[in-house]
Amino acid sequence: MDEDVASQGQTDLARARLGRELRRLRKEAGLTQAGLAERLGYVREYVTLAESDRELPSEEFIRRCGQFFGVGPRLLDLHRRAVTERETIRKTLASRGVAPGLRDPPPAAALVFASDESAGIAVSSPSDMPAEGDRNMQRRAAIASMATMLGATLLEFTGALRQSNVGERMLAYIEADAARFSTQYATVGPSDLLPPVQATFTVVRRLLDGHQPIEHRRRLCRAAAQLATVAGMTLFNLRKEHPARWAFRAAGEAAVEAEDDLLGAWVVASESMIPTYNGDPWEVLALTRRGQRLAAGARSTVVAKLAALEAKAHASLGNHGAARDALAYANRAMATATAEETRPGVFGFTPAKNFFYEGTCHVRLGQPDAALAASQRALALYQPTKAFMEPTIARIDMAMAFAKKGDLDQACQLSRQVSALSADLLTGPILARVQEFFAGLEPRHRALPAVQEVREQLALPRRAQTDSR
Repeated sequence: MDEDVASQGQTDLARARLGRELRRLRKEAGLTQAGLAERLGYVREYVTLAESDRELPSEEFIRRCGQFFGVGPRLLDLHRRAVTERETIRKTLASRGVAPGLRDPPPAAALVFASDESAGIAVSSPSDMPAEGDRNMQRRAAIASMATMLGATLLEFTGALRQSNVGERMLAYIEADAARFSTQYATVGPSDLLPPVQATFTVVRRLLDGHQPIEHRRRLCRAAAQLATVAGMTLFNLRKEHPARWAFRAAGEAAVEAEDDLLGAWVVASESMIPTYNGDPWEVLALTRRGQRLAAGARSTVVAKLAALEAKAHASLGNHGAARDALAYANRAMATATAEETRPGVFGFTPAKNFFYEGTCHVRLGQPDAALAASQRALALYQPTKAFMEPTIARIDMAMAFAKKGDLDQACQLSRQVSALSADLLTGPILARVQEFFAGLEPRHRALPAVQEVREQLALPRRAQTDSR
C-alpha cells in the first residue's frame, strides 16, 4: 500500500500544481475568483474547485483559461499530465482490488447500480466481503464523491449556458445601428447607406458563428434580419435586383431564427418593393398574402402597409373593387395605430406613405382628381422631413394625373423636378415611375417639345431596366 499511497500523492501533486498555476495567473491579472468566473462564463464555485486539489477541472475550462491568460499550451500540458497520472493510479488501484479515494470516484454506473457489492471493490468470495458497516460507509463515501463531481459538472453546464461571444453592450450597439439605418433609409442616398449597413451585417454574421445564450442569439438574428432588409431595399434602389433578392431571403431566414413573425411580415412587405416597381402585381399579391399570414391580424402598421401594397397591385390589374377594399382596410388599420407604429423608416408606416400609396392607386385606376388630392396630402406631410424618394415619386404620380387631365405643361413641370436630384439619388423606383409616366402618355403627346425636353434633362434611356434583366 505504500506504493499506492505514493502514487495517489503524485496525482494530488499534479492537481495541486495546476491549481496553484491557475491561482497565480488569476492574481497576477488582478481578478477575484468571481471576476474570472464572469469573464469565462462560469460560476465562482467552479473556479474555487479548479484552484483547489479536490477536483480536476475540465479540459474546456483549462482551454478557456489558457486563451484568456495567453498561456494555453502550458496550462493544457499541466492538465494532461494530471489526467494521465489520475488514470495511471486508477488502473493500479483497480488491479489490486483497492477502492479509489474520494478524490477520484469510480464510474457512475458502479456507484448507482451496485447492490450486493461495494463500489470499486473486487469480491471473490463471501469471506472477502467487508462488514455491513464498512460497506455502508464506502457507499456513502462513493455517493458523496459522485455528488461532488455531479455538482461541478452542473456548475460547468450553467456557465456554458451563460457563455457568450457577444456582450450586452455590443448587442445594444448593433441593435442601435440597425434601428438607425432603417430610419436613415428614407433620407440617405443608397450609395452612402450601403457601406455601413454591410459593415455592421458582417460583424453580426461573424458573431453568429460563435456561441451565445438563446436570447442573445435571437437578438442577433433580429438585428441581422433588420440589416438585411435595409440592405435589400438599398440594393434595389441601386438597381441591383439579384443581390436585393438574396438580401431579402437572408432577412426572412434570420426572422425565422429570431422567432419573430411580425418582423418576418415587415421583411415581406419590404421585398414587395421589387415586383411593385418591376410591374409584376401577381408577385406583389403573393407576397402580401404571405405577409398578412405572418402578421396574423396583429395590431401593427405592417398590416396597413401590406394592405396598401395589395391595393396598388389590384389597381395595376384594374381590379377597382378589390383595390378600394384594400385601401379601406389600410385606412382602418392606420386609424388605430400609435405614434410609435407610424414612425418613419423601413419598419414603420407613416400617414404620409399611406397617402402616397393611395395616390398611386388612384393614378392606376384612372382617377386623376383623387390621385392629386392624395398625393398633395402626402407631400404636405413629407415637407418637414428630409425624405427624397417618396416625395419625388408622389410628384411623378401628380404629373401622371395632370397628364390624364390633359394638362401637359403642369405634368412636365412636375417631372422636371426629378432632374434636380443628384445622380446618386435617382433610385431604381424613381426611374421606373418616370418611365411609367412617359409610357402612359398618349402617342400624340410624346413628341411634344416639352416632353422631349424633360426626357433629355433626365438623360433617360428608352426603357429603364435593372441589372438582372
